[in-house]
Amino acid sequence: MTPRARAFLIASVLVLAAVAILGWSKLHAGPALASKASAPTLAASPPNLRKARAETPALFRKALDLGATISVTADKASFTVLWSPADPKATIVFLHGHKSTAFTDFSRWQSYAEQRGYAVLGIQWRLGSAPDAEYSPAQIYAIAKSALERREVKQGGAILQGFSSSAVRSYPIVALDRRSKKYFGLAIANAGAILPGLPANQLLLDGAYGARPLAGSRWVLYCGTLDPNVDYAGCAQIQLTAVKIKRLGATVVKIIRDRSGKHGDFIKKPALVNAALDAYKTPR
Repeated sequence: MTPRARAFLIASVLVLAAVAILGWSKLHAGPALASKASAPTLAASPPNLRKARAETPALFRKALDLGATISVTADKASFTVLWSPADPKATIVFLHGHKSTAFTDFSRWQSYAEQRGYAVLGIQWRLGSAPDAEYSPAQIYAIAKSALERREVKQGGAILQGFSSSAVRSYPIVALDRRSKKYFGLAIANAGAILPGLPANQLLLDGAYGARPLAGSRWVLYCGTLDPNVDYAGCAQIQLTAVKIKRLGATVVKIIRDRSGKHGDFIKKPALVNAALDAYKTPR
């Protein structure tokens, strides 16, 4: 290799390194606009973020292309994905399913959010592949609360959407919120019932949070009649959930029974998602 070629190669490597540092190292420390995409460096990323990047690089890249900010959680064990217009009317906080990540449905939620002038925040609550490698509902709420506080979201200024196993966890999350900041003006339980097998749900049903821990909360429940997971996502379980959470003080605004719905279909059907989001009332 000639001296000129060697010098060109070294210069090229330095340029690429600089681009990588400038493009990937910025961590989110406050309100982010859609035009300011950022992500942690690989070295600063928690294992579940590195895994998600490696397994679904297109979804990771798409989130950044949309202008998302990827932030490491305070405990450095996980991450969040945020997209926001300059002055959002509300914030959708969405929780992924057991086998997916915060990137899986991010672009779809971002599209719905952008149409309405909302921000969207995805929380990676699964920490690994082991069954118990996850945040508790209380820890999930703490992450959501911190992010919403940082963005100065008003009471009732957020919508919680849980899918499948995270929908199962949405009931104690909302109960904690009712005892705290009351951020969630609407909760959407997408294919997940209030199963007592989850300890936090059992405590909720047993009165550990009080007689009416969901008082003031508003809910949309979704089920697909073709969902094979009838034990926790079937329409019979969702209907029973409606009865149970009403006893806990909740208002069930709508139950969406999707006659052609399979597990995971809700987010793919704009008419159903918009029907659910239409139940949200902007705080006065």
